[in-house]
Amino acid sequence: MESYRHTYATIWQAGGLFVAISAGVLALGKGSYIVALAPIPIAFWYFGIFLPMNRYGEIRNARLVDIEKKLNETVPGLKMEHYGRLSKFRSEKRLRVSRAVAIFVAAMVAGELAYLALLIR
Repeated sequence: MESYRHTYATIWQAGGLFVAISAGVLALGKGSYIVALAPIPIAFWYFGIFLPMNRYGEIRNARLVDIEKKLNETVPGLKMEHYGRLSKFRSEKRLRVSRAVAIFVAAMVAGELAYLALLIR
């Protein structure tokens, strides 16, 4: 469980760093066209770190569920449901963090395109 948690802690720590870089670009580039580059670090984080690491976390969770099932079948009286319960909880119909992050990135890209359209005029 610790390494699974560590994967997602790493994703969010990297995200905080890339947001800080974007904020620095916005703060120091105020009034210039360099502001148009501010979303690039966040987009890089999303496509280069968040999506692959999240997919890796999903694969690890599925593998851990499989291991739990095999252990429960093999060892008499053993009833492990840690990752199985987590998977059932995560599969419920509700807004997940990965969906919220995707919505944020889509809104950010749309805002950036609108800003670039204003700059071009």
